[in-house]
Amino acid sequence: MEESGRDKHQNVLWLCVCDCGTIKTVNGCILRKGQSKSCGCLKNELSSKRVGSKNPHWKGGRYVNDAGYVMVYDPDHPRAMSNGYVREHIIISERAFCGELPVNAQVHHYGHVSDNSKLVICEDQGYHRLLHIRSRALKESGDADKRKCKFCQKYDSIGNLHIQHSKFGHGWNVYHDSCRLDYERELRVRQSNAA
Repeated sequence: MEESGRDKHQNVLWLCVCDCGTIKTVNGCILRKGQSKSCGCLKNELSSKRVGSKNPHWKGGRYVNDAGYVMVYDPDHPRAMSNGYVREHIIISERAFCGELPVNAQVHHYGHVSDNSKLVICEDQGYHRLLHIRSRALKESGDADKRKCKFCQKYDSIGNLHIQHSKFGHGWNVYHDSCRLDYERELRVRQSNAA
């Protein structure tokens, strides 16, 4: 341990060697008060021993996150987040699937996200998105086969709508040709009035 200079408040700084071998500069006031026990390795060591059921805040390894999903503690799961939790519907789906879900597979909740009793395993994001579109159409129009015009916001049968893949690759543009023409006409009027 040797003097290393002073901080902005003119407190002496000391160059200290931790038990683990790390060299660190520590404020003399902190040393005198006994507030520094290590370079930080002791805190990391203690916190690593207080994981899961050893943590005083442990609530059984299960909680509902802000998005409404039920989370389960399973740190060894391949889809576990950095905190060791996995969405419960993934685990339930894998049990039903008799193994890990394929890489691109998505799990769709038929109902609310916290209700894991009605799940559909989708082959990819595209099929999952289609299920959401059909569910919304059924709920809002009473017919899952109808789609909503992006201009007038009314549902209609697919035969009466123009369906085109988005230029930006983010899904589909669905609209009545007459609604698109009305929109373009209004846009030209607004642009000419602004000029």
